[in-house]
Amino acid sequence: MSPLITNFFTSFNRFYNYHKIGQHYLCESQMSNHIPGQETLTRKDEFLHSIREYSKNYIDRPECFNAKTFFPETFRLAWKNECHAFFKLLRSKEYQNRTQENPIQYLVKIDEGTLKWDSIHLLDDSKTAVLRKLYNDGMGCGLMNKEIIIQKYISNPLLLDQKNRFDLKAFMLVGSTHPLLVFYHDGYLRVSSRTFNKSDDRVSQLPSRKLMAGKKIENNNDHSKELDKQFWSFERLEKYLLETKKIKNKKWLEEYLRPSLKKAFIHLIRMTKGNFWKKANVYELFEMEFILDNNLQLWFIESNPTPTFSGHQPKMIEKMLSDLFELQYAFYRSRMARVMDLMRKIQSSANQKDDKKMLQEWKAQYKNASFNRLEPQFITMISKMNQWKVITTERLKGAKAYLGLLPEKCL
Repeated sequence: MSPLITNFFTSFNRFYNYHKIGQHYLCESQMSNHIPGQETLTRKDEFLHSIREYSKNYIDRPECFNAKTFFPETFRLAWKNECHAFFKLLRSKEYQNRTQENPIQYLVKIDEGTLKWDSIHLLDDSKTAVLRKLYNDGMGCGLMNKEIIIQKYISNPLLLDQKNRFDLKAFMLVGSTHPLLVFYHDGYLRVSSRTFNKSDDRVSQLPSRKLMAGKKIENNNDHSKELDKQFWSFERLEKYLLETKKIKNKKWLEEYLRPSLKKAFIHLIRMTKGNFWKKANVYELFEMEFILDNNLQLWFIESNPTPTFSGHQPKMIEKMLSDLFELQYAFYRSRMARVMDLMRKIQSSANQKDDKKMLQEWKAQYKNASFNRLEPQFITMISKMNQWKVITTERLKGAKAYLGLLPEKCL
């Protein structure tokens, strides 16, 4: 990956925290690769609220969406009611029976500085004891504001070669919020080099990209071999599953995995889009993280906005980003062509009598001109080899907006 591209994404994350929209950046002729309001998707606390509210719509339609098989059960200890629910669970006979069969039932995710731990750890007996003491076995719930999240541990992950755990990444591009336009792109598997042990705290995380990027490599051949071990394509996963007879369907990738990921993206967007900044000149790339368990059940884990790409397979990432910019540039050119045509029209009528009715008319025409769509002459700017696939376009109504991926009964 080019350092220029990596630095661009990293520096922009810092930029938007200190500048105001409409004052320092994002005038009508500019574009930003960050969508204000996306925290409902990317922040764990806000996402939990989003998914819980969304799942209420599907209580009687679990075949359309079931939060219990989509996202691991999660408790936020900063929330009094969830904190009490977690410690009640710890005291239950059901939990004690479950730990007899599998001692590790949950992960604990802790922001650095909250305790002596940081990041993600298995909630083993020793850490459970620390939490029980810290919260007085639940009596202290609501009395402290520590960012601690407890999440169900997927203890039966699908393993490669019967020993290596992996997580699965796929890319989602929210190409427009005015109207909402969402794209899907294949990602990769990030494979651990450690032998999986469900009770070993070291496997609660996969290899850090920073560590992989900084690992000393003697030559380019060794570097390629290292990347080949750490990153698998979806096609390679399908081939492996067929060879090990885990699946029989030779079209598993096309008929199961990709559709499952696309449907997951659609549900994730539907549950979180409410706070997105609705403007034609913003977009954002998200790296979506999933886990496949041994039953090939797909679990959503988290979303990473404007991801960094150090340590990745460079050709795949550069092609993906090139296709992304190709899409965004085509929409930008199409939108600005309409806006400039309207500006010339307004300028030519400058000598006409101004009135409120005319002003309202210009505003209505501008709103229509700035609505993201591709005029015929700009469609050819997008290569036929572009690998981003549309999965949501709210220019269409009802189930048509989801291109057959979500039936009418599930709206």
